[in-house]
Amino acid sequence: MVLRNIWRRKARSFLTMFGIGIGVAAVIALGAMAEGIAEGYAAFAGGSGADLLVTKTDAGDLTLSTVDEDVGRRIAQLAKERIRRDFQHSPIREDPLLYRWWL
Repeated sequence: MVLRNIWRRKARSFLTMFGIGIGVAAVIALGAMAEGIAEGYAAFAGGSGADLLVTKTDAGDLTLSTVDEDVGRRIAQLAKERIRRDFQHSPIREDPLLYRWWL
């Protein structure tokens, strides 16, 4: 009885199957697109091997964020000052081999 009704209304059955096929294809395509975007951001953020990622606060997208080169220099200077301060209070200063390795 079910198969008879399907064959009796061929156009309606075809349109229903076509709609279901489009829906499944759309879900698969959106999933693949989301996975590609996630991999792209992961490659962008971690691909350079940097330990620190600096972006503007109001940037809508990481790839569109621009930061002045001076900010990078200031961050590097802060890191050097921190290393010097930590090294002065470190037991490494007492051992000449570790001292050479540290510097």
